[in-house]
Amino acid sequence: MRVEKMYYTFGGLHMFGIGVIAPAYSPYMLSIGLSLAEISLVNAVFWIVMICAELPTGMLADGKSRAWSLKFGALFFGTGAAGYSIATDVTSVALSEAVIGIGASMVSGAKQAWITDALDKVGRKEDVRKVFATDAIITSFLMMAGGFIGAYIATINYRYIWGSLI
Repeated sequence: MRVEKMYYTFGGLHMFGIGVIAPAYSPYMLSIGLSLAEISLVNAVFWIVMICAELPTGMLADGKSRAWSLKFGALFFGTGAAGYSIATDVTSVALSEAVIGIGASMVSGAKQAWITDALDKVGRKEDVRKVFATDAIITSFLMMAGGFIGAYIATINYRYIWGSLI
């Protein structure tokens, strides 16, 4: 498989999963008893963890490999989504958000750095801008498609949307 196809696949699946959860994110949390203030709190947990984890996870990606960082970032996303699927209160939701925040920090930057390095390695560094542009189109479309699918899934059961991120 060409490196850009792996890049598109990873990014497309990631954004599709985010698209699936987006339409029912807040209604799901309200359905398990969180208040609007608690929803804001767990969102703050995500952002604080992600920002604080950026430097250490970036150093890990540089030290181990960017592909390693992407694999473990996906693992953290999946683990956080699994936690969300069984969450019952603000603490379990905040813990799931923290795990997803670590995953997001592992993926942040590593994805673009990985494809840049991979294309350079095969002598195609000039294709980076085209790959980034194509990825933006693919991921935007798949996120939108995921949103429609997630909205439908949420009409059946809000908890089902979290299986899509795994």
